[in-house]
Amino acid sequence: MPDMWQRIHPPDILIYLDASDTTILRRRPSQTLAVTLPKQRERLAHARAHADLIVITDDLTPEEVYQQVVAFLEAKGVPKGPPLPPQQSGHLQRP
Repeated sequence: MPDMWQRIHPPDILIYLDASDTTILRRRPSQTLAVTLPKQRERLAHARAHADLIVITDDLTPEEVYQQVVAFLEAKGVPKGPPLPPQQSGHLQRP
């Protein structure tokens, strides 16, 4: 169901974090993921098409992603939340 994200709990603002297949597989090496990634992209296509903001994270640090999202939300009038916590995992680190 491609629009399930809308049915379960419709968001006020939808932010879609994306990366190239190469980056995703580098961050999370997995034989299974390599096979399932096209299906995952297909399932998320509807959400991506309706996103208010798409952030391509390939060359960004977690802090840079956070700053882009915060700037977007502030421009929309959403109050700023707490600062980004110290990095807990290496999934978004640049090589």
